[in-house]
Amino acid sequence: MKAIFSRCKGASHEVSGKVCQDYCQAEVTDSYTIGVVSDGHGGDRYFRSDVGSKSAVEATLECVREFVQSADESLFSGAPLTQCGTVAAEREKNGSGIGDERYALFRQLFSSIICKWHERILEDAKRPATPEEREKLPEQVAAFENTDSEGHRIGIEKTYGCTLMCFARTRTYWFAFHIGDGKCVALSVDSGRIENSEPVPWDEKCFRNVTTSLCDPEALDKFRYCYGGKDTLPLAVFLGSDGIDDSLPNPADMANFYVNILKLLGRYSETDAKKELDDELPALSRRGSKDDMSVVCCYDDEALKSGVNTLIEWQREKVRDDRKTMVIRRDELNAKLSASLSSSATVTAAMAQQRKYWKADIEKARKELDRIAFREAKLSAELGEVEGERDLAQMYEEGRGTEKDLEKALQWYRTAADEHDDTVSQRKLGQLYDGAITPENHPEALRWYLKAANKGDSVSQRNLADMYENGRPGVETDYSKAMKWYLKAADQNDAESQTRLASMYADGLGVGKDDAKALYWYQKAAEQGYPEAEYRLGSIYESGRGAEQDYKKAAEWYGKAAGKGNAPAQYSLGSLYEKGLGVGRNYTFAAGCYLKAAEQENADAEARLGSMYSEGRGVERNYPEAEKWSGKAAEKGNASSQNLLGDLLNQEQKYAEALTWYRKAADQGNAAAERNLAFMLETGYGTERNDAEALSWYQKAADQGDVIAEGRLGSMYFYGLGTERKYDDALKFCQKAA
Repeated sequence: MKAIFSRCKGASHEVSGKVCQDYCQAEVTDSYTIGVVSDGHGGDRYFRSDVGSKSAVEATLECVREFVQSADESLFSGAPLTQCGTVAAEREKNGSGIGDERYALFRQLFSSIICKWHERILEDAKRPATPEEREKLPEQVAAFENTDSEGHRIGIEKTYGCTLMCFARTRTYWFAFHIGDGKCVALSVDSGRIENSEPVPWDEKCFRNVTTSLCDPEALDKFRYCYGGKDTLPLAVFLGSDGIDDSLPNPADMANFYVNILKLLGRYSETDAKKELDDELPALSRRGSKDDMSVVCCYDDEALKSGVNTLIEWQREKVRDDRKTMVIRRDELNAKLSASLSSSATVTAAMAQQRKYWKADIEKARKELDRIAFREAKLSAELGEVEGERDLAQMYEEGRGTEKDLEKALQWYRTAADEHDDTVSQRKLGQLYDGAITPENHPEALRWYLKAANKGDSVSQRNLADMYENGRPGVETDYSKAMKWYLKAADQNDAESQTRLASMYADGLGVGKDDAKALYWYQKAAEQGYPEAEYRLGSIYESGRGAEQDYKKAAEWYGKAAGKGNAPAQYSLGSLYEKGLGVGRNYTFAAGCYLKAAEQENADAEARLGSMYSEGRGVERNYPEAEKWSGKAAEKGNASSQNLLGDLLNQEQKYAEALTWYRKAADQGNAAAERNLAFMLETGYGTERNDAEALSWYQKAADQGDVIAEGRLGSMYFYGLGTERKYDDALKFCQKAA
């Protein structure tokens, strides 16, 4: 057998600053394996129990080593599993022969351990109590230093009090013994199933914080033990101090904790398992007993390698039982809540509160089911099942039932993709790498998409086409390849690919511009109810590009897409109703369409909605609402909204702010904003008066046919404002305006 061991300071001792009271050790040679755990009591009376536990482990290793090297193996090699109570109980039994000889050997072993332990603590007792110990523990130090009439120290054992447990195995037999609390747990494989047991009989005198101990006057009588021949050897034996026992009081939970360690030993290495123990013991102490913890695992390396799957199946059976229990719990809560909601009785405050509790408990059950699903997927993945690997990856990706971890998601998707050639996992790898920012990941996305696309996965074909159409860092744009892959996916009735293919024909990307083919593919996708295609089809019928102009059909297709929440379609449908094209003019309905699109931050809809609130068309006039929606569109760069916002701010006499928005719109060539900006500069509202700049902006607006700007230009030329008097120019612009 092999062995690993670990110990940690308890969470409570981390706070108090007390040293770890537990100690453990293992010794492995070609002919034997020994594991020992001791738990120092740690109370004030036992203020050197950390030394006591270490001394107990060292004494036990020495004595057990001598025992296995000198004992007659024939006494044990063929023995069945034999569980013995305390030494005192065994002594009271009547018997003779070989049974008595075994009893005598073990009694001598325990006596030797106690003797060696006493030698060590007597040596340590020569070390005087520290000033700090004398100050804090005067009574305990006095008891520690107490002597008899002859000057001999008495009662020092209490100061070093500790428990002890040990497992030993030779080539032909094994045994274990125990005094005190904690647990010795044996895990065995029986007919493909895992059995967990406690081979050393329990002592009923150990309960809660009461325990037998090496420091007891009659400690020898309180040792319990068991032994068996080679054929009775367990798969593994764990020796765990009571800190673990108190944190995992359910035997199934404790067995599951130990099985996790065995899986790492069987699948990976002692280093991995040791690290898991070193990491998990402090965490277990924090969420559990807060006590020190120590554990030794002695395991049959060869048997474990072939038994890992059995361990996983055992865990999966437990997880499935947990799932069934939680589903029943969730369904019961849902039934209670449904019955309460359907009841016609008056809802009292107590009932409202009860419903709140049920809803909270249902949510807890949902989250617990997610955690159970995660554990089940993990076990399935550990068995090498592709569905489990894929499900586990997705749960890491989404953070469902566990913390979100994209690295682990990639790891498990890659396992499924490489080992099982799983198409879905190959696609998911492509999507994860495609979503990365770093350029070196995009060629990886291309590689995985290509694997899945070549097997006919339409989503991967579409994603691959998108990479070629739009390019990525490290992936050059290639419209002909994009067209190729969109076509493959479109031929499989992938509506999004059909829509993208149609757009490429409409824009002439990678192929000659072809409105007829664009219409064909938009129609195919729209007939599947794909909203983007429905909107595009509506646009074709509205514009008459690629089909005969038909506002009625445009409204029909816009209506289908708008009903699915497509914002551009909602805006376009509103526009048709506002103008009365293909439908009866209906400003109220138009405003409703604009509102739906505006709530999705569609800038055109925000602009029109702001205008309608300003004019009171389709809605009651409401300047604050007009300013709100025009402001949203203006921030997105909509020139007409920027101009309207300037008008609204002008009404509020916020001239400087109005000037800012007029200038933004004028810089985009909006004629009304050019004229308004010129007027502000001419009159000095919100800025210093500047006739020359005003003249320039009036000219820009007049060049676009703005009548008011033409009139103002005529006036400025007549009076020589911002320029010399030019009567001919004045006459020309006044005539245009007239």
